[in-house]
Amino acid sequence: MALPPMAKLAAFGVDVNAVKQRGFAQDFSFLNPQYRIMTGHASLYWDAGFLNATLRAGQYLAGDKGATLDLSRVFRNGVKMVLLPQKQMFLQHSLVRAALTRAFM
Repeated sequence: MALPPMAKLAAFGVDVNAVKQRGFAQDFSFLNPQYRIMTGHASLYWDAGFLNATLRAGQYLAGDKGATLDLSRVFRNGVKMVLLPQKQMFLQHSLVRAALTRAFM
């Protein structure tokens, strides 16, 4: 069923995943069968017309918590420019890591 386009500038989403650590042999084996973790993020999407922004906050694969801000713009010629500032809290090591990635796609 096709839905008509929404006239909203913002949206909210949530994703939750139960994951295990896979083996390197690409044979559906697991490295540590007891290692299981729940990951999940709450996401806020905003369309400013000239810029798309997505803010995701939650728990990552290693159990660390953090947030990612995705700022992107698609130009008329199809080039997409993305800026991804990210901050994560590693609880086991009491370390805070901040990363900034710029990309052209």
